[in-house]
Amino acid sequence: MTKSYEKVAQAEKTAVQLLKQFEGFRASPYLCPGGYMTIGYGHRIFSDDWGPISQELAEKILEADVSRFSSTLVRILRKKIDELSSNQIAALISFVFNIGISAFKKSTLLKKLFEGAPAEEIANEMKRWVYSNGKILPGLVERRRIEAELFLSDEKEKNEGEEKNEL
Repeated sequence: MTKSYEKVAQAEKTAVQLLKQFEGFRASPYLCPGGYMTIGYGHRIFSDDWGPISQELAEKILEADVSRFSSTLVRILRKKIDELSSNQIAALISFVFNIGISAFKKSTLLKKLFEGAPAEEIANEMKRWVYSNGKILPGLVERRRIEAELFLSDEKEKNEGEEKNEL
């Protein structure tokens, strides 16, 4: 197994746990704040003729969704993925799961990633994505704060380690 594969596999596990926390489980179809029909843990559906699903099935669907978003993210980022930590990849999976691939591809965040912007700038870009239908949603503000913290967590540890070495 390559190091990148292991890193992405760990990121997917982290993202699943994060998304369970953010999305919460809903057995029956519902309209999410963005106005999309959804079921389980934020799985977008295109009709409301789904019956209730079990939590076990919702978890399997979430894992498949995360795998799909992760694979797409790896394809988009190509070699850039090697420069990211597992936590940064997990934060991006969660972020892209929420905003969608199309929006991510057009985002300033992606542009800054490719330009090699500092992690703090990337995290700040995440925090800008708090609107749904023109309104700031407190749940998105909190979600972006947590995603940004996760994105920066390895940087913080690295910097704290460097400070200790300087003493």
